[in-house]
Amino acid sequence: MKLTIYIPTFRRVELEACLESIIPQLVEGVEVIISDNDPDGFAKEIASKYPRAKYTRRYFNIEGDPNVVRGLACGSGEYVWVFGDDDTMLPGTIKALIPMLDGVDRVIHWSPNSLETNPGFHGQMSDYIQSLDDKSILVASTLITANVWRRAVMNIPLGLEKVDTKYPLFWAGLGCETVKVMPHPTITVGHVHTNVFGFFNKVIDEYLKALMAHHKLPKINVLSAMRWNFVNVSL
Repeated sequence: MKLTIYIPTFRRVELEACLESIIPQLVEGVEVIISDNDPDGFAKEIASKYPRAKYTRRYFNIEGDPNVVRGLACGSGEYVWVFGDDDTMLPGTIKALIPMLDGVDRVIHWSPNSLETNPGFHGQMSDYIQSLDDKSILVASTLITANVWRRAVMNIPLGLEKVDTKYPLFWAGLGCETVKVMPHPTITVGHVHTNVFGFFNKVIDEYLKALMAHHKLPKINVLSAMRWNFVNVSL
Protein backbone atom coordinates (compact mmCIF):
# COMPACT_ATOMS: atom_id res chain seq x y z
CA MET A 1 0.00 0.00 0.00
CA LYS A 2 1.40 3.38 -0.98
CA LEU A 3 -0.79 5.79 1.01
CA THR A 4 -3.07 5.67 4.03
CA ILE A 5 -5.50 8.56 4.44
CA TYR A 6 -6.38 8.57 8.13
CA ILE A 7 -9.31 10.69 9.32
CA PRO A 8 -9.61 11.21 13.09
CA THR A 9 -13.12 12.40 13.89
CA PHE A 10 -15.36 13.32 16.79
CA ARG A 11 -19.03 14.19 16.26
CA ARG A 12 -18.55 16.18 13.07
CA VAL A 13 -21.32 16.38 10.48
CA GLU A 14 -18.69 17.90 8.17
CA LEU A 15 -17.17 14.42 7.88
CA GLU A 16 -19.59 13.60 5.08
CA ALA A 17 -18.37 16.47 2.89
CA CYS A 18 -14.81 15.46 3.71
CA LEU A 19 -15.41 11.89 2.51
CA GLU A 20 -17.33 13.10 -0.56
CA SER A 21 -14.21 14.99 -1.61
CA ILE A 22 -11.86 12.03 -1.07
CA ILE A 23 -13.62 8.78 -1.99
CA PRO A 24 -14.17 9.54 -5.72
CA GLN A 25 -10.45 10.21 -6.07
CA LEU A 26 -9.25 6.88 -4.66
CA VAL A 27 -6.93 4.82 -6.82
CA GLU A 28 -5.16 1.50 -6.34
CA GLY A 29 -2.67 1.64 -3.49
CA VAL A 30 -4.61 4.23 -1.46
CA GLU A 31 -6.74 3.37 1.57
CA VAL A 32 -9.00 5.45 3.84
CA ILE A 33 -9.39 4.80 7.57
CA ILE A 34 -11.92 6.68 9.72
CA SER A 35 -11.02 6.73 13.42
CA ASP A 36 -14.12 7.68 15.41
CA ASN A 37 -13.21 9.05 18.82
CA ASP A 38 -16.84 8.92 19.96
CA PRO A 39 -17.68 5.81 22.01
CA ASP A 40 -21.31 6.18 20.83
CA GLY A 41 -20.18 5.89 17.21
CA PHE A 42 -21.45 9.23 15.87
CA ALA A 43 -19.60 8.76 12.57
CA LYS A 44 -20.72 5.19 11.93
CA GLU A 45 -23.83 6.12 9.93
CA ILE A 46 -21.89 8.60 7.79
CA ALA A 47 -19.09 6.10 7.20
CA SER A 48 -21.58 3.38 6.19
CA LYS A 49 -22.32 5.35 3.00
CA TYR A 50 -18.71 4.85 1.88
CA PRO A 51 -17.81 1.14 1.79
CA ARG A 52 -14.35 1.94 0.41
CA ALA A 53 -13.49 3.57 3.75
CA LYS A 54 -12.65 1.43 6.79
CA TYR A 55 -14.48 2.55 9.92
CA THR A 56 -12.93 2.07 13.37
CA ARG A 57 -14.28 3.28 16.71
CA ARG A 58 -12.55 4.06 19.99
CA TYR A 59 -14.34 2.54 22.97
CA PHE A 60 -13.41 5.56 25.04
CA ASN A 61 -12.50 9.08 23.99
CA ILE A 62 -8.70 9.27 23.86
CA GLU A 63 -8.88 13.02 22.99
CA GLY A 64 -7.92 14.63 19.72
CA ASP A 65 -4.14 14.74 19.74
CA PRO A 66 -3.57 11.06 20.67
CA ASN A 67 -6.12 10.09 18.02
CA VAL A 68 -4.15 12.14 15.47
CA VAL A 69 -0.80 10.58 16.40
CA ARG A 70 -2.42 7.13 16.36
CA GLY A 71 -2.76 7.59 12.61
CA LEU A 72 0.99 7.20 12.22
CA ALA A 73 0.63 3.57 13.28
CA CYS A 74 -2.63 2.74 11.45
CA GLY A 75 -3.05 1.22 8.04
CA SER A 76 -0.43 -0.25 5.74
CA GLY A 77 0.58 2.72 3.59
CA GLU A 78 4.23 3.64 3.20
CA TYR A 79 2.96 7.20 3.58
CA VAL A 80 0.23 8.50 5.87
CA TRP A 81 -1.96 11.55 5.39
CA VAL A 82 -3.79 12.55 8.56
CA PHE A 83 -6.78 14.46 7.21
CA GLY A 84 -9.02 16.77 9.23
CA ASP A 85 -12.65 15.68 9.43
CA ASP A 86 -13.95 19.15 8.55
CA ASP A 87 -11.51 19.72 5.66
CA THR A 88 -11.93 18.84 1.99
CA MET A 89 -9.65 17.72 -0.81
CA LEU A 90 -9.74 19.58 -4.12
CA PRO A 91 -10.33 17.54 -7.31
CA GLY A 92 -7.26 15.92 -8.85
CA THR A 93 -5.25 15.98 -5.63
CA ILE A 94 -4.50 12.25 -5.26
CA LYS A 95 -3.62 11.94 -8.93
CA ALA A 96 -1.12 14.80 -8.52
CA LEU A 97 0.19 13.51 -5.19
CA ILE A 98 1.06 9.90 -5.97
CA PRO A 99 3.97 10.69 -8.35
CA MET A 100 5.46 12.94 -5.65
CA LEU A 101 5.76 10.07 -3.18
CA ASP A 102 9.13 8.85 -4.38
CA GLY A 103 11.06 8.63 -1.13
CA VAL A 104 10.61 12.22 0.04
CA ASP A 105 9.94 12.48 3.78
CA ARG A 106 7.20 15.12 3.72
CA VAL A 107 4.83 16.63 1.18
CA ILE A 108 3.19 19.93 2.15
CA HIS A 109 -0.27 20.79 0.84
CA TRP A 110 -1.76 24.24 0.98
CA SER A 111 -5.09 25.97 0.50
CA PRO A 112 -6.03 28.88 -1.76
CA ASN A 113 -5.53 31.53 0.92
CA SER A 114 -2.50 30.12 2.70
CA LEU A 115 0.34 32.39 3.68
CA GLU A 116 3.92 31.84 2.54
CA THR A 117 4.47 28.28 1.36
CA ASN A 118 7.01 28.47 -1.51
CA PRO A 119 4.83 26.43 -3.91
CA GLY A 120 6.71 23.77 -5.84
CA PHE A 121 9.74 23.68 -3.53
CA HIS A 122 11.62 20.38 -3.67
CA GLY A 123 14.71 19.72 -1.62
CA GLN A 124 16.21 19.57 1.84
CA MET A 125 14.13 20.55 4.86
CA SER A 126 16.97 22.76 6.07
CA ASP A 127 16.92 24.72 2.80
CA TYR A 128 13.16 25.09 3.01
CA ILE A 129 13.43 26.45 6.55
CA GLN A 130 16.02 28.99 5.47
CA SER A 131 13.91 30.07 2.48
CA LEU A 132 10.99 31.19 4.65
CA ASP A 133 10.99 34.75 5.97
CA ASP A 134 8.34 33.95 8.55
CA LYS A 135 9.27 30.72 10.32
CA SER A 136 5.86 30.50 11.99
CA ILE A 137 4.69 28.83 8.77
CA LEU A 138 6.70 25.79 9.89
CA VAL A 139 4.05 25.18 12.51
CA ALA A 140 1.16 26.63 10.55
CA SER A 141 1.86 24.28 7.65
CA THR A 142 1.74 21.39 10.08
CA LEU A 143 -2.00 21.66 10.34
CA ILE A 144 -2.70 17.95 10.06
CA THR A 145 -4.37 18.12 6.64
CA ALA A 146 -1.43 20.04 5.18
CA ASN A 147 1.02 17.15 5.32
CA VAL A 148 1.72 13.71 3.97
CA TRP A 149 4.44 11.95 5.98
CA ARG A 150 6.69 9.01 5.18
CA ARG A 151 6.11 6.77 8.18
CA ALA A 152 9.67 5.47 8.36
CA VAL A 153 10.99 8.86 9.47
CA MET A 154 8.28 9.66 12.02
CA ASN A 155 9.07 9.58 15.75
CA ILE A 156 5.75 8.48 17.23
CA PRO A 157 6.91 8.47 20.89
CA LEU A 158 8.11 12.07 20.52
CA GLY A 159 4.77 13.07 19.04
CA LEU A 160 2.93 11.46 21.95
CA GLU A 161 5.26 13.15 24.40
CA LYS A 162 4.26 16.53 22.94
CA VAL A 163 0.50 16.12 22.79
CA ASP A 164 0.01 19.12 25.06
CA THR A 165 1.31 21.42 22.31
CA LYS A 166 -1.82 20.70 20.21
CA TYR A 167 0.41 20.01 17.17
CA PRO A 168 2.10 16.68 17.92
CA LEU A 169 2.77 15.80 14.28
CA PHE A 170 5.33 18.53 13.75
CA TRP A 171 7.26 17.08 16.69
CA ALA A 172 6.95 13.54 15.37
CA GLY A 173 8.27 14.78 12.03
CA LEU A 174 11.19 16.73 13.47
CA GLY A 175 13.70 14.47 11.73
CA CYS A 176 12.23 14.77 8.23
CA GLU A 177 15.12 15.63 5.93
CA THR A 178 13.44 16.12 2.56
CA VAL A 179 10.31 18.00 1.57
CA LYS A 180 8.18 18.78 -1.46
CA VAL A 181 5.52 21.48 -1.61
CA MET A 182 2.52 21.15 -3.88
CA PRO A 183 2.74 23.59 -6.81
CA HIS A 184 -0.94 24.55 -6.53
CA PRO A 185 -3.72 24.51 -3.87
CA THR A 186 -4.99 21.02 -3.05
CA ILE A 187 -7.05 21.40 0.14
CA THR A 188 -9.66 23.61 1.75
CA VAL A 189 -9.80 23.91 5.50
CA GLY A 190 -12.96 24.00 7.59
CA HIS A 191 -14.08 26.85 9.82
CA VAL A 192 -14.18 24.79 13.00
CA HIS A 193 -10.62 25.40 14.17
CA THR A 194 -10.35 29.12 14.87
CA ASN A 195 -8.47 29.01 18.15
CA VAL A 196 -5.20 30.66 19.01
CA PHE A 197 -3.53 28.89 21.90
CA GLY A 198 -1.92 31.10 24.50
CA PHE A 199 1.43 29.33 24.76
CA PHE A 200 2.24 29.49 21.04
CA ASN A 201 5.46 31.47 21.53
CA LYS A 202 6.81 29.02 24.10
CA VAL A 203 5.99 25.99 21.96
CA ILE A 204 7.38 27.33 18.70
CA ASP A 205 10.54 28.59 20.42
CA GLU A 206 11.20 25.10 21.76
CA TYR A 207 10.39 23.57 18.38
CA LEU A 208 12.66 25.92 16.43
CA LYS A 209 15.56 25.25 18.80
CA ALA A 210 15.05 21.53 18.21
CA LEU A 211 14.96 22.10 14.44
CA MET A 212 18.15 24.14 14.58
CA ALA A 213 19.91 21.39 16.49
CA HIS A 214 18.69 18.59 14.23
CA HIS A 215 19.41 20.32 10.93
CA LYS A 216 22.56 22.10 12.16
CA LEU A 217 21.16 25.51 11.27
CA PRO A 218 22.22 28.94 12.51
CA LYS A 219 19.76 30.85 14.67
CA ILE A 220 16.33 31.22 13.07
CA ASN A 221 13.69 33.68 14.17
CA VAL A 222 9.92 33.78 14.12
CA LEU A 223 8.25 36.94 12.81
CA SER A 224 4.81 37.91 14.18
CA ALA A 225 4.17 34.39 15.42
CA MET A 226 1.20 35.34 17.55
CA ARG A 227 -0.77 36.51 14.51
CA TRP A 228 -0.89 32.92 13.35
CA ASN A 229 -3.94 30.74 13.73
CA PHE A 230 -5.83 28.20 11.63
CA VAL A 231 -7.96 30.88 10.01
CA ASN A 232 -5.47 33.33 8.54
CA VAL A 233 -3.15 30.57 7.40
CA SER A 234 -5.58 28.14 5.91
CA LEU A 235 -8.90 29.73 4.96
